[in-house]
Amino acid sequence: MRTRLYQIAAALLCGALATAISPPTEATPGYAPGPALEAVATSVAAALARTPIPASTRPPVAGYASSGVNLGRCASPGDSAGDPCQVGDGHGHATVVIFGNSHATMWVPALETIALAAHWKLYLVLKDACGYDYYIDYHNLWPAHSTCVLWYKSALKEISYLHPNVLILGSYESTTYWYQAEDTITQTLRGLTKRFIIIGDDPRAPIPGPCLEKPGATQGTCLYTESQSDIDAETTNADLARDAGVQYISVAPLFCDAGYCPALINGYLPTKDGAHLTRDYSASLSQALGYLLNLTGTSTRSVTSLPLPTTTTTTTLPSTTTTSIQQ
Repeated sequence: MRTRLYQIAAALLCGALATAISPPTEATPGYAPGPALEAVATSVAAALARTPIPASTRPPVAGYASSGVNLGRCASPGDSAGDPCQVGDGHGHATVVIFGNSHATMWVPALETIALAAHWKLYLVLKDACGYDYYIDYHNLWPAHSTCVLWYKSALKEISYLHPNVLILGSYESTTYWYQAEDTITQTLRGLTKRFIIIGDDPRAPIPGPCLEKPGATQGTCLYTESQSDIDAETTNADLARDAGVQYISVAPLFCDAGYCPALINGYLPTKDGAHLTRDYSASLSQALGYLLNLTGTSTRSVTSLPLPTTTTTTTLPSTTTTSIQQ
């Protein structure tokens, strides 16, 4: 199913390229996911060719540990979601809410740029360090995660008060009961907004910084392969969204191409720890993500969307390689 959806999405993209944050009628070539996908494909090819690590990266390799998206109290608000932080256009005519834990927080740099350009208010209803099964106390996880449960109950009231035009959930697929919890939360939250969107989780990977810092390392020695468990989880997540009648955005092609996932993408470290985006890479994806969110447009993506297409046609893979692939 995933391959078929990619093919359909590729055909749609070839038909017309829309700007990252403008209606489909204002098409501008180059302002679609294409450049971001090409950057991944090019980076995979560079890794397979064992290309040296560039002298300058964003963020610097040495600073990888502190390169994540840290929003302070805006993502660690204690037991209450009251008075959430607001970014984007403070005088915006419409409201978008990003909801969830650190796997929602990591998209804020991209979303802030999108909201500013689209003249939308962006509210951050976020609490890091909580699996979604903790939010709903699935399988009697209380009282170990009571703060998460209390915050979630408060968040529901806050979101209802905000009446968002768009509500975005940053998916987190790593806890034991993530599917059951995300399904429950989706069914609950979709009734609080005109449009509900799930952003898929990024593929898990080894921490890129330590690998890139090793003596003699190249981009090839830090290349890894997308795991089958990540692929299966994404398929499950897309099915969940389809069954709930909400939009799903696959982000895996923004990290991996042809099953290969580079530790550097166009000079960016994509994650600080193999799971959470760096602030720099998140911000760099504003055009690609903005195109799929389509905040100011009226296309059918407001109901459902297809995953980003693969870019395997732009990546030339050698028949044999001595590249060290890290699992």
